[in-house]
Amino acid sequence: KGTTPNTITELKILDKDNNDVTAKYPNLTAKDGVLEITPATLTITANSDSKYYDGTALTNNGYTQTGLVAGDEIASVTIEGSQTDVGSSDNKVTGMTFVDSADEANYTVKFVDGTLTVKALTDEIVVTANSKTKTYDGKPLSDNGVTVDGQLAEGDHVVATVVGEITDKGTTPNEI
Repeated sequence: KGTTPNTITELKILDKDNNDVTAKYPNLTAKDGVLEITPATLTITANSDSKYYDGTALTNNGYTQTGLVAGDEIASVTIEGSQTDVGSSDNKVTGMTFVDSADEANYTVKFVDGTLTVKALTDEIVVTANSKTKTYDGKPLSDNGVTVDGQLAEGDHVVATVVGEITDKGTTPNEI
């Protein structure tokens, strides 16, 4: 990247037989031009990612790049982002370095965020109070257990209070 003069080091005017006729042109002036190289645009885009809620953080430090000139190399790219709960957040490119630091001047570097999305579990979760039967013996019958149908995230568990109780012959709901 930069500019440099494009200098004329020799100037002649030749006729059709290639004879030097420069002297016929007393007002001939040589003027330098300018050669300029503008920076290339390098775009680093953080990966987007998604998953269903499982109680663990979603991260993705991957990226794609466009605009890197053959022969130049990226040493490292830093991506920061994390999403644990249902929702979305940015997956941000926060920095990058070239293998050869001199290459940095040849680029305009653009960072593009990705998105991390944790989706709600779509399975229905059904919690059912246990049912139990016994022959009459004058003592109360109760069961405070439950059965969970559906997939919970790893580490999550159901806490339920069950309040049913019966002593005499008959039936009663075992309610949560």
